[in-house]
Amino acid sequence: MSVPSHQNSSLPNRQRLEFIFNFHGLGRPSRAMEPGEEMYWLEEEQFERVLDHLSKLRRTCCRIGITFDDGNASDLQLALPRLLARNLKATFFVLAGRLDDPNFLSRSDLRALEAAGMVVGTHGYDHIDWRYASEADLTHELCTARDQLADTLGRPVDEIAIPYGAYNARVLKCLRQQNYRAVFTSDGGSASYSGWLRPRTCIRRDTSLADIDEIVGRSAFVSGLLPHARRIKHYLFPPQRYSLN
Repeated sequence: MSVPSHQNSSLPNRQRLEFIFNFHGLGRPSRAMEPGEEMYWLEEEQFERVLDHLSKLRRTCCRIGITFDDGNASDLQLALPRLLARNLKATFFVLAGRLDDPNFLSRSDLRALEAAGMVVGTHGYDHIDWRYASEADLTHELCTARDQLADTLGRPVDEIAIPYGAYNARVLKCLRQQNYRAVFTSDGGSASYSGWLRPRTCIRRDTSLADIDEIVGRSAFVSGLLPHARRIKHYLFPPQRYSLN
């Protein structure tokens, strides 16, 4: 995942944590939602407030990563211009089986994202729970999807995000065997920016800016990135509780 190299360059490698925040759809959905999916769609104003807050955190205290799952059409239409306006990079994890569907990204859209400085990774093929997939279906999800994206982009694809954040030892073993460089989960908290398994925090409609501060502050304090509680309180936490609503 691309992160500007100048961020926190003075920190020792062991202290360089990354806080990865994951988004899904933006604006008004143009298709039927999967059960529970609607909570992960943000209004445009909510998305902008979150981006502004992440930009502040990025400038003041820590590495921030941004990702998108599912390959919704709003990734290009709504997310990209707002990212570029704030000089932010993101990785877009797309489903190969949904490419060129009117509600999702097209193959030309993927090339446009990368031309704008973004990164495209794979989210599998059909958005299924890999824990219960047959061997043939799991190969289809991990290999066929990656190959199709690589053909579209003209480069190898070595980053993957796990659908639903659902995995077990079998899934991780298969991902290792397929030589993925980085695997993104939905476990929350902090991640090593050079690690193989990288937890992310999914932003929902009911996520507040104070919730984001708490995630960053708690993990940074435990790791020693920010050395004491008073600094966290005054450096990260504003006196009022922000809301996305």
